[in-house]
Amino acid sequence: MSALAQCRALLAAFLASAAAFVSTSAPAQDRAAERAAMIETIKEHARSGAHSIDPAVLKTMGTVPRERFVPEPQRGAAYHDRPL
Repeated sequence: MSALAQCRALLAAFLASAAAFVSTSAPAQDRAAERAAMIETIKEHARSGAHSIDPAVLKTMGTVPRERFVPEPQRGAAYHDRPL
């Protein structure tokens, strides 16, 4: 399986399981600026390394509210370029 196919399969699995973790009663927080900064960081990493990232993956990552999938005490770091 190619790296692109693996990336797409991983993204599909993530998005399919996301619905189980999203709370519809929680107020939506607008983290668009943080998501955009995260995407720029990922693009910088991709430009400087041997791996590229499919634009469709970046587009999807730019719309997924990562903070909803991070434990509440760590949500402030959801878009930081470091392990949680």
